[in-house]
Amino acid sequence: DTLQAMMMLPCLVLATLLLSGTLYVGGADCPNAPAEPRDRRANKDVLKVATFNTEWLFLEAYGGCPGASCPWATYNDAMQHMQAIARTIISMNPDILVLEEVRSCDVLQTLVNTINNYTAAVNNQVDRYDFGYKYYLLEGTDTSTGQNMGLLTRIDPNATLLRYDYHVST
Repeated sequence: DTLQAMMMLPCLVLATLLLSGTLYVGGADCPNAPAEPRDRRANKDVLKVATFNTEWLFLEAYGGCPGASCPWATYNDAMQHMQAIARTIISMNPDILVLEEVRSCDVLQTLVNTINNYTAAVNNQVDRYDFGYKYYLLEGTDTSTGQNMGLLTRIDPNATLLRYDYHVST
């Protein structure tokens, strides 16, 4: 129980900060908080928050993953990994999802498109399905591998978000 509570703490802190508008979302190609925030949850009485380590969610200029432990040798390997992540997210169906080990907003946009296209294919829909996610990137400090934190959310932030380094002693 203690370990589970410790693992949930970063997720809960991030969700709280997202809803209060005190996290930084940035990057040249990344969206900012919209002028008119929306809540795209189907059931506004329920809030599902989750965190997910995507284990090297990289696609850009694919010359292989930057870390020695990254197993994706080709772009096709990385896309198969992306599709597996999309299926997992669909099955979890969170309203706010924190993603670890994400490279960029381009990757997050591809992930959202993969989620929407997969859902449409499974439901035999001709048109693309909109799962309701908007994406944001929380740029990290890992200059060696370029891993960052991603955020998929159905609840728009109401202000420009700021990044904080918050440490909890165990």
